[in-house]
Amino acid sequence: MADAIISGLFEQLVERMGGPTRQGGQGVLANLLEARTGKADMRGTVSKMCSGHLEISYEAILVAENFTGSYPISTRRGEEIVRRGRQSALSSADIPELAATCAIRAGAAQAELFRALSDISDGGAALTPNEAAAVVAEMRAVQETVGQIIALAEEVAQQPQASSLRSGRAGA
Repeated sequence: MADAIISGLFEQLVERMGGPTRQGGQGVLANLLEARTGKADMRGTVSKMCSGHLEISYEAILVAENFTGSYPISTRRGEEIVRRGRQSALSSADIPELAATCAIRAGAAQAELFRALSDISDGGAALTPNEAAAVVAEMRAVQETVGQIIALAEEVAQQPQASSLRSGRAGA
């Protein structure tokens, strides 16, 4: 689970826990883990998780996310599970088409939102339930396409030699 992205997200969570100093965040996380698990002296364990010398535990992720009120690792894992569940046949070569689709969907979503908020809409400047449902549908379509682009870009980023997102040319 401790790929480079997860490690980076965890590091950011730990930093947020302690304010401007990373060591402060490690101390806060260690204290919370000690209280939660009953294990003594978790400071070294947390330090090793942050440095990549020890796999980041689920417990540490849970504590850090709950403390900060931010859930980037859980969100990423959820997206990964959904992506695997779809068993999409998309590849990085599909990114240009997805980018165009995203632009079209984003334009449609913004148009729906602006129309709903205009004085000529059913609710005037206020959103009606029907208008809100239409806006949500359009925004979800954008969100789905953005999720596909992120997933494909992350796959490319995880490859040993980073390849270009454009037509498979390395370094382009």
